[in-house]
Amino acid sequence: MIESGEMVDLYPGLKEGTPVRVRRGIFQGAQGILEKKNDQDIFIVGITLLGKSVGVRINADYIEAA
Repeated sequence: MIESGEMVDLYPGLKEGTPVRVRRGIFQGAQGILEKKNDQDIFIVGITLLGKSVGVRINADYIEAA
């Protein structure tokens, strides 16, 4: 696949609006909603912490469907 030069979507099942959980990093364990998919490995995830909502740019390897 890599040698083909074709664009590969690492997580085709994660679409905007999908509930996600952060698997590692400083937000590990936090849950949020996938708000935007910038490219194949950077996502914007809305996470509610302490009654505030924050948008976090996060690598695809750090999130999974909740």
